[in-house]
Amino acid sequence: MLQEGLIRWERILGPRQISDTYLLALAVAQGSRLVNLDQRLDPQQVPGASANHLWVISAGGAAAG
Repeated sequence: MLQEGLIRWERILGPRQISDTYLLALAVAQGSRLVNLDQRLDPQQVPGASANHLWVISAGGAAAG
């Protein structure tokens, strides 16, 4: 996952997003979906990611993605 081009590091806003972005990149590589609580995570941080790769659960429990 440390290969060049798998993560757009310039789009990472802070150290808390590193783990979530890594997990999103892993989901994209495996053709699966990441379910997350962090609404700040943007699929644009990972080349090849789309809204289908990321589901965000809001405080009310509804998923968007």
